[in-house]
Amino acid sequence: MINRLLACFALIGLVCSPALAHPNHAPAAPPWQFPSSWPDRIIVSPGKDPQTILTLTWRTDATVSSAIAEYTIASADSRFDIGALPKAARYERVDFSQTNYAADRGGPPNEGLGPVHYHSVTLDGLEPDTLYAYRVRGAQGHWSEWFQTRTAPTEGAVSFLYYGDAQYGILSHASRIFRQGLLSAPNARFVLHAGDLVNKGDRDLEWGEWFQASGFIHAMIPVIPVAGNHEYLETPDGGTKDGKGVLTDLWRPMFTLPVTKSLPKSLRETVFDMRISKDLHVFVLDSSSPYWNEQLDWLVATASSSDATWKVIGMHHSPYRPGLQGYVNNPDRGDFHRARQDAFIAAAERAEINLILAGHNHSYTRASLGDDVGPGLPDAQARVVLGQKREVDLVVIVSISGAMSGNMTPEHFAKNKQKFSDDISLERWATNTPTYQVVRIDGNVLNVASHLGTGEVYDAFSLTRSQDGTVTLQNLAPAFGTVRNFDTTGPYKDKADLR
Repeated sequence: MINRLLACFALIGLVCSPALAHPNHAPAAPPWQFPSSWPDRIIVSPGKDPQTILTLTWRTDATVSSAIAEYTIASADSRFDIGALPKAARYERVDFSQTNYAADRGGPPNEGLGPVHYHSVTLDGLEPDTLYAYRVRGAQGHWSEWFQTRTAPTEGAVSFLYYGDAQYGILSHASRIFRQGLLSAPNARFVLHAGDLVNKGDRDLEWGEWFQASGFIHAMIPVIPVAGNHEYLETPDGGTKDGKGVLTDLWRPMFTLPVTKSLPKSLRETVFDMRISKDLHVFVLDSSSPYWNEQLDWLVATASSSDATWKVIGMHHSPYRPGLQGYVNNPDRGDFHRARQDAFIAAAERAEINLILAGHNHSYTRASLGDDVGPGLPDAQARVVLGQKREVDLVVIVSISGAMSGNMTPEHFAKNKQKFSDDISLERWATNTPTYQVVRIDGNVLNVASHLGTGEVYDAFSLTRSQDGTVTLQNLAPAFGTVRNFDTTGPYKDKADLR
């Protein structure tokens, strides 16, 4: 009898125990998607003045409203943390029952998720080029580990990483690219993601994958994210705002970025600039926004007044591919975006931009713009073979870090009658090839190396600025290797079988 009672109690305990930590969640959901009172999704970004300001952002569940960060100058001491300074965080509530979502995606994609809190702290008054240690807290006593991150230098050599679209196969495939990039550039001062970080900007699971794929990297190397068209959504009734979608409600809570008050409110934390060092000024544009002319006016005014040796733009859509496609279909899109393209090139020339880092095309391409490059498309293959050193006005790179491949070869452009400007030369390209790029700036020389997922360098070139301001391009040895087209790479399957 006693044994029967014990068995019954055991059965009752089994039935009543919380076998599922999140009974309202889909069974297939990974445990790291769901928030708790412990901090997660920790990310550091440069502030408006990256030499003295860093911003920290992290997530908890909605039970935590009073979070803090602690920070100190890092040292080699065992207890470097003694004397660390606390700083209270502000929080922003995200209620998944209230957020916007794309009407064409089968309804809200975050069913079962309750509200969460994103916390942020701005660390200011920091010393330039200094290694800081920090940690963040959720509930009382629920601390993260200590991370180390470095403020930007005022001068000297600077290197950074640049990734194109993660978008498909974020955790399964893009993680390899993110992590290999760290091995190639362990001293990178920041990481720039050129838009379409995820495929469905309203889907928390994909953002969870993005943070999981980067792991501790984005908590240690400051991140500059660029909004892409997949971070934009149609409104729930299928409509749009100003002919475009709206930015996902998840963007601003997840990232703490500079606010450019002179621009429309919808562009705040998607359009900004950062003077990284004496030699490098970075400008971030939102090419999916309808407020394009406003951005160009701001770019010309801001960049023209900069005395940086090198001016770099991070944006999602490539300006040399006809289209500058936005998220919402428009029967007049071709002419409208051709005008946007022409207006952008004119603005970039006036602003004396040197390098554009983009995504969107799901392939690797590098092109240059200059008065003496000749017709771009017919001569592109010969130009790769010859690799002349010559004057250029602007270089544009497109890359992808996720597991999808477009077909951006010269033949593709010709077949689809997508005309290059006569002043544009396509230098190097690859399909079925995710890459990451290491950019290094040292005085009047800017070097770019584009790496394959295995670490090898696939493309490399240098830009050199002379005393009179002339910029010349020199293709380096990796630029002369075999072109990676579908017929020279391994097999490729469509994204449908990912996960």
